[in-house]
Amino acid sequence: MRVGYRRSVSQFIVGLGVLAMALSTISILCLISGFVFCEAFGATHGGTVHKAGILTGFFAVFWPVFWDGGSKAYLAVV
Repeated sequence: MRVGYRRSVSQFIVGLGVLAMALSTISILCLISGFVFCEAFGATHGGTVHKAGILTGFFAVFWPVFWDGGSKAYLAVV
């Protein structure tokens, strides 16, 4: 096995891990945002306010699209 092949496979696996951590964090934050909206506005869980709160967390998925400049690699750390 060539060294370059091992490096590319390991980078791919680490990249998948970073992506999985980011998506799991975003889904938890979406859920928490929904509950916070319900508590802040005195609404019931599962209603329209709860769903609107959940959707606010999905903006984090689009940060790589809007984030501009030379520090895009910093998104993996954040």
